Amino acid sequence: SFSGVWLMVGKFLCFLALLLCVSCNVHWQVRVNEVVDRGDDLWGFYGLHGQVALQRNSHRAGSQVCEPAACSSFETQANQDVVIISAQCESCTYPNVALRVKNIENSSLRLVPLPDHEVVMIVVEKFKNEQDAIRFVASELCAADVFDGPCEKIGSLALDSYVWHVAKKMEPIQSIESYNRLEHLTEMFRNTQIAEEDPIVSLLEQVSEASQRQFLESLTSVHTRLSTAGSVTLQSSFYLLGLLQGFGLEPVLYYYDTEYPPDVCADITGTLEPEKLVVVGAHYDDRAADIQNTTVRAPGANDDGSGCALLQEVAKILSSSEYSFRYTIRVCFWAGEEQGLVGSSAYAAALRANDTTVIGMLQADMVGYLTPGKPYGVDMASRETDSALTALANQITAAYVPELVVGSTTSCCTDSASFTREGYAAAAYNEPGGYTIDPQYHSTLDIVNRPGYNLTLIGLISQAVLAATAVLAEIV
Repeated sequence: SFSGVWLMVGKFLCFLALLLCVSCNVHWQVRVNEVVDRGDDLWGFYGLHGQVALQRNSHRAGSQVCEPAACSSFETQANQDVVIISAQCESCTYPNVALRVKNIENSSLRLVPLPDHEVVMIVVEKFKNEQDAIRFVASELCAADVFDGPCEKIGSLALDSYVWHVAKKMEPIQSIESYNRLEHLTEMFRNTQIAEEDPIVSLLEQVSEASQRQFLESLTSVHTRLSTAGSVTLQSSFYLLGLLQGFGLEPVLYYYDTEYPPDVCADITGTLEPEKLVVVGAHYDDRAADIQNTTVRAPGANDDGSGCALLQEVAKILSSSEYSFRYTIRVCFWAGEEQGLVGSSAYAAALRANDTTVIGMLQADMVGYLTPGKPYGVDMASRETDSALTALANQITAAYVPELVVGSTTSCCTDSASFTREGYAAAAYNEPGGYTIDPQYHSTLDIVNRPGYNLTLIGLISQAVLAATAVLAEIV
């Protein structure tokens, strides 16, 4: 009968929907302390030492190829996201310890069992944007009494010691030609003797310790640059705006969240391919030990006043240079770094959404402390950075600033990671020993005039970044 035909059609459609539903499931595998290639299935590295790798579709659920102590598998549906919470300092109370001893079943969240205590992965319904997903997870954890501490601390994402992510594939969008160019430049600078008439040498000679000291005195005079401190922090935003205007540039305040101060960016426009960018950045926000305290003094001379002193010197020298560049050089002072790279994440995501080509991104974060008795040096971040660009930066430093001993650090993460997560090539410059070597890290005593704070080191690393910027942007 006609009704019988419709019944059969209905059964077939139900069967087809079931098949489609099953095929929509996403299979994930988490690997801990294993070497993982940046292949098509890699979505990111997490944890204090980047020891936790999240891979998608590498194996079907239940078919692990490594020991359970080092692996974990799970599934999500197409309408679900994975939110990751990571510790960001060695003295932090790792979130997974708290989650193991408290009850998460009172919330709507699904915890992914992990063979690691520094990282938490939670499956949650998909939201329109990352910040909404993170806020929801934070509020659910708070309501379920999973984390200790006041709810408002979690709900505002001002969690001291945690970094929040929504799983996003680390998919390089740089062309093969771009990577070949980086490798070619790296080989070119290997064992190269720089000629005295090299125009980059004349740029490096303009780096001024007096200029950087004067800048630091002005920047650190602001009582605090904590991103959640409101109008107090905006003093530094408008100081940077005026500074860049004084260089003859046309800076832009990039607002991305009503609760945070803006990123402050300006362009030195390229002459041949101005639509392509070389981004150079440092974060101007800071904090004291208690990230909730909006009134305590936080001078931030090293974190990241030192990177800002470097960046303003790069902007001043290149904006007044007699040389032109193929690509546009964009200098950006980021806000919201201490709350989880908020400002740079929004900015990098906007560039990606607009299909903007970024030749390379260079970040300077904490480049002013030198352990007494140690040689001048620079440590390049090895996590959530691009290995090809970092290798090139190392060769440029060795060629142009031989006074610096080039090293590597697993300290993570600064705003370069925001660009890496959007598929752009990024590199990050740190002082020898990484972010936490400075005994006044996140302290009210992070000032210029103290033992270990070294303006000569800032000047040398400024030269390294300036040289790399000029190479990437191509003098024409």
